[in-house]
Amino acid sequence: MNLKEALLETYKCSFCGECERVCPTFTITYHRDHGPRGRIFFARLILRGERGFKKSIIEPMYTCLLCNACAFECPIGVSVPEVMRVLRSVIRKGKIQNLLTQGLA
Repeated sequence: MNLKEALLETYKCSFCGECERVCPTFTITYHRDHGPRGRIFFARLILRGERGFKKSIIEPMYTCLLCNACAFECPIGVSVPEVMRVLRSVIRKGKIQNLLTQGLA
């Protein structure tokens, strides 16, 4: 999945919350940022170039276990783990590519 596909994947999410009841990190912490909905919300902001690399935004990307439980539960089929893989790559590179300025969004 590339950056554009990851951004489009975030737009598929309706934030219904079905994913949260099966997410291991959310069921332990009950912290919305550390559940699939919070991760998708932050991913969208990062991929649109609207948020920088603050610890409070980066941390949820790395608490995802990439287990796919949320993806299997999602009625729309949003692949949160794939989006997290893309975001982790962007974070490792240390820069945000603003898709809007590139005309990709």
